[in-house]
Amino acid sequence: MTSYHITRLRVPFFELDQAQSVYHGNYYHLFELAREDLMRKAGFPYREFMNRQVHLVIVETRCKYRKALHYDDQIEIHTGINFLSSRSLAFSQLVYRRAEAPEISETEKWAWAGTMHRG
Repeated sequence: MTSYHITRLRVPFFELDQAQSVYHGNYYHLFELAREDLMRKAGFPYREFMNRQVHLVIVETRCKYRKALHYDDQIEIHTGINFLSSRSLAFSQLVYRRAEAPEISETEKWAWAGTMHRG
């Protein structure tokens, strides 16, 4: 069973589309904020990857949208690591509106860690 780190956010205005809902592609901005928060709290901020000249490359992602988010919604993003090896890891994320229990969306991402080469 995956253990989840919880990141609490408010949906910012700039993530909305003309229908006043979070644009579907912008959910990935929120997921990224939560992944960075998890890594920082785990003692390995993304800056550490950069200092080691290692970069996480997303190789696969999918997202299920269940209910729209709107401006100023208070949300929780639950982020866990499903798989971890010396060269790759997989995150699982669930979004909840804080006043409700059902999931708003969920995502899975596979990332590959590789050394950055400077040319």
